[in-house]
Amino acid sequence: MFAASVRCFVPADRLVLQDENCRNDALCSIQENTAKTKSEKRKVDQYEEELQWEEKALEGIRDSLEDKTEVFRDRIEQKQKELQPWKTKVDEKQAEVDVKTSERDMLVKTAEALEQASTEAHEALAKVKSIQTVKIGELENLKNRELSLQRVQDLTIRVNQHRTQASSTRQRVEEANASQTASTSVNEVSDSLMRLRDSGRVSGLHGQLRSLGTIPDEYDMAITTNVGCVGFLVLEEIDKTDGMRPIQTPEDVPRLFDLVEPKEPQFAHMFYEALRDTLVAQDLAQANHIAFGARRWRVVTLAEVVELARNSLLMWFHLTCCGSTSRTAKSLPCNSQWPWKSFSAAEAELEAVGESGPQINLEIEKANLDIQDARKRVIEAKKRVHDLRTPSKPDAGDLSHIASLEHEIATAQNKLEGLWSLSGMIEEAIKAIEREILDIGGSLVARAEVKKIIKAEVAMAKAERDLVKFKGSIASNWQSLAGVEIELRKLSESAAGGQRLCGSTFKLKVEAVRAEVENSKADSEGSKAELNGEELARDASRYSLQIARCR
Repeated sequence: MFAASVRCFVPADRLVLQDENCRNDALCSIQENTAKTKSEKRKVDQYEEELQWEEKALEGIRDSLEDKTEVFRDRIEQKQKELQPWKTKVDEKQAEVDVKTSERDMLVKTAEALEQASTEAHEALAKVKSIQTVKIGELENLKNRELSLQRVQDLTIRVNQHRTQASSTRQRVEEANASQTASTSVNEVSDSLMRLRDSGRVSGLHGQLRSLGTIPDEYDMAITTNVGCVGFLVLEEIDKTDGMRPIQTPEDVPRLFDLVEPKEPQFAHMFYEALRDTLVAQDLAQANHIAFGARRWRVVTLAEVVELARNSLLMWFHLTCCGSTSRTAKSLPCNSQWPWKSFSAAEAELEAVGESGPQINLEIEKANLDIQDARKRVIEAKKRVHDLRTPSKPDAGDLSHIASLEHEIATAQNKLEGLWSLSGMIEEAIKAIEREILDIGGSLVARAEVKKIIKAEVAMAKAERDLVKFKGSIASNWQSLAGVEIELRKLSESAAGGQRLCGSTFKLKVEAVRAEVENSKADSEGSKAELNGEELARDASRYSLQIARCR
């Protein structure tokens, strides 16, 4: 068990040795950097001594040249006094130019801003008008759809009318079919009797009334309407009256009986029995006028009948005759189809458009609101354009003021250039005097100043580079020391169990390492104190001040 513990402890011991080596390297680096810092500090002190010596030498040169340059200094002072009023005038004239330039620029910017606002207002007006045009077009489309909806409603009314007409037509078809059926039965009986007559089995039968006479074709409908389906007439039982004689009729309209031409005179009584004094009018208006005059007449038109019966007026316009029933029955089924076709088309359109009625109304209201809003915006945009139309360009006063300012600026600029020229002449005179001073004894001063400046700048640059380098090196070493301390702490914790096995030997070793770490930390802090950044910064500032003084 002891051997196993020792084997586990061996890697920790190696790690301690590695960390000790790292610590030693860091301590060596700190010592080297500390030595370099002390060396550089000694150089700085040396440079300070040299600078003081050079300053004394410069003062000696100045003192030796003071008597020779006194006249030139007086001339320089006199020229500077002469230059001062001109500088004041230059400053005043420059201030005047700046004020006028600022005022002119402000007027120009104001005019440009108004012109830009006017352009934007015109663009906004065009945009709003475009929107209004689009909305009006949408409203027209919606109104067209509304008209379609109204047409649908009209078609609905027509559908109801077609339904009524279809019902009436269907009833007429049924009546015509029933009448045709009855007429067919009568015709069959009549045909059967005529066959019996022709065969000699029946005697005294003359035939149907329509086959016993003729009438012009234009009165065929009138006589068929009046006679209708007559029963059997017995020739011997008919009263022989004088009614068949011609009579006076209202408006000289023909009597229907007078229009019939019997095959034989004896059949005239039968026609009169069936027709009596029925008159034939051209149209319904004439028929009504004749039928309801001083005397009541039975009147038929070319297609209708007006009958007076039981002291009451009865008018019917549908055909009740045997002859017309057949034609009507054939034509009505065909004519009854078109209302149903119209009804189907109307129903299809009603289904397609009728459902969109509420939505169309809502969209129309929305479009009206949008158009009203667009109109308000157009009015506002037009007002904005009108308000900006006048001030969008500078008025005559502003233009004249701008021109006046530009003229004043040009004049002031010319005067300013003249002042610069005069002040420049004085400054050139001062520079000429300074060159004379240099010609007398300024070469020594110049060489001394150049020498001092070069030395101070070189020393300053080197000190700054060393300062940066040493700061980086010390920071790196401190980081290395921190890492070593962390590793030692971890090793101390991991070696707690091995300490019980190895005894006091390992404990002493660890304490020794810890003591060395504390010593190295103290040395590093001492080096850090020696390399204080504030002191080096003060040295750098002092060098800069000395260089400026030399210049």
